[in-house]
Amino acid sequence: VRNDVQLVSGLDTMKNGIVILASRSPRRLELLSRIIPRERILVIGSDVDESVRPGERADAYCRRVAREKAVSVLEEHCGAR
Repeated sequence: VRNDVQLVSGLDTMKNGIVILASRSPRRLELLSRIIPRERILVIGSDVDESVRPGERADAYCRRVAREKAVSVLEEHCGAR
């Protein structure tokens, strides 16, 4: 991903546009749908390996997997490289 591509989060951004959920999890979609209308959520699953690495802390795991999924979706569907 180019350095100038930023992963943006925050409710203001989510309320004003389409939110990409890089997960096929029905539960994650259900939770996100509580704060964002379903018609504004685009589900694009990714094939990121979600295995925990040896010695990886839970917070580091969550950040790594979320970032890898976001980057995967950007590269595959938005042409960012």
